[in-house]
Amino acid sequence: MIDAVHETLLKAAAAGLKGETTEAELPAEEWGSLFSCAAEQFLLPLVYEAVSDSASFKQFPVKERSEWQKRAVSAAIRQIMQTNELLTLILRAKERGLDPIVVKGIICRNLYKKPCLRFSVDEDIFIRPEEGDAWHDFLTSEGFALAHGEEEISRLAEPSYHREGTPLCIELHKYLFPPESEAFADLNRYFERARENTVPVTVEDVTFRTLAPTDHFLFLMLHAYKHFLHSGFGIRQVMDMTVFIEAYGREIDWKYIQACCRDLRADIFAAALLKIANEHLGFSEIPEEFRTLAEGVDTDPLLRDMIEGGVYGVSEISRAHSSNITLEAAEKAKGRRTSPLPRTLFPGAGYLKTHFPYAKKYPVLLPAAWVHRIVRFFMRDRDGRSGNAAETFRIGRERVELLRTYGIIDRK
Repeated sequence: MIDAVHETLLKAAAAGLKGETTEAELPAEEWGSLFSCAAEQFLLPLVYEAVSDSASFKQFPVKERSEWQKRAVSAAIRQIMQTNELLTLILRAKERGLDPIVVKGIICRNLYKKPCLRFSVDEDIFIRPEEGDAWHDFLTSEGFALAHGEEEISRLAEPSYHREGTPLCIELHKYLFPPESEAFADLNRYFERARENTVPVTVEDVTFRTLAPTDHFLFLMLHAYKHFLHSGFGIRQVMDMTVFIEAYGREIDWKYIQACCRDLRADIFAAALLKIANEHLGFSEIPEEFRTLAEGVDTDPLLRDMIEGGVYGVSEISRAHSSNITLEAAEKAKGRRTSPLPRTLFPGAGYLKTHFPYAKKYPVLLPAAWVHRIVRFFMRDRDGRSGNAAETFRIGRERVELLRTYGIIDRK
């Protein structure tokens, strides 16, 4: 079972989805834990607004109350600025003859009663692979730069851009899932015609394209599935699914969603997410195709994993490192038999180039980066942020059991 702080977090999340407030009863010493957890879940503005009128909140020390309020207000203002900048960028892109397909972020955010309280790190645009150069030229002309320095744009499947001095980050997706990933590339087959099956959406008088409801919901579900296989995901992803179903549920082909989930052995996982949405977030009704599975599934282990992992399952370094173990288990279930230890110690060159910049600039130094990785893996930093090997394998084993619990891999 989850504790009182996490129960309050879920209660506040459900209220926030409806634009409402809720009475929270917590001891003074636990309010900081609530807001820290909300921040890890990228839900601080929404949770703060939902509970800050509670009588027991007044017992929280004024100084700490003020600090959390500042952080919540700052995040909401940042989100307003990011939305305005994105909408302006979309208009300018259309003037240049580009026709963006926008997914996740602003699409989900716009379905919340108070969109500025749903925090986003970046904005996702789905493009054709051959459009990469045109989008690169456009974004750089608008003052954006590649987040990881200049590279040959044609080689990047998901280039990220940021404009200095602004909160707006853009991630271009030539594919909805990384094609170089052995674990996730195959998910792209479900979206082969998604670009031809888009629908218009209007946000603050700006109209642009997004995925059709069935494709978009499947993308949200499989995005959560991807993170679940990796190191986990948070409450916000289920909140996004909840508001999306409430808005578009009648337009979603649930039989197709069911078939795709069964194909991936993710149908029990999907049923668990829908049950969490129903029992904790106020989602009215589980679709018939998932109802029987939902009745029999225990959601507590998944809910704990979502809370412990933070928004992207990387609340601690050991948990992030453990992703190699869970990915290995998932791939083994598909017939690929390898040991998790070599992969945990020797991740791919792409991982090393991201985490060790010198290996990216000088590929000849990749062996040195592997040694660096091993040393860091088995030791803790002075501040304790880096997880050690024992902790990584402990978390990995626990999360492999979680994959078994939800039918993604076979029980022993």
